[in-house]
Amino acid sequence: MERKKRPRNIYQSDGDPLKKLDAFVKEQAEANKPIQPSEFTVYDYIEKMKMQGVKIGMSKAVRTMDDLVDSGVLAARKATQDGKQRKIYRFL
Repeated sequence: MERKKRPRNIYQSDGDPLKKLDAFVKEQAEANKPIQPSEFTVYDYIEKMKMQGVKIGMSKAVRTMDDLVDSGVLAARKATQDGKQRKIYRFL
């Protein structure tokens, strides 16, 4: 009678068993990095527009930021600010 073969990837070591943990820790460290002087949030953008006399809503501001990220003008990362998950932007 033929034995069922076990999937090799489950039982096969891929070298460093902590490689995935290291990658996860690196990702978490980036997400918890405080906002840098060259970075801003969509709330900062809305506030600066308000100071210029232009009132825009959240959906318009987010759409503008997303368009700038898509066009390669801005880079975005997710981070925690004041205990809340936010997108942090910076100009390239």
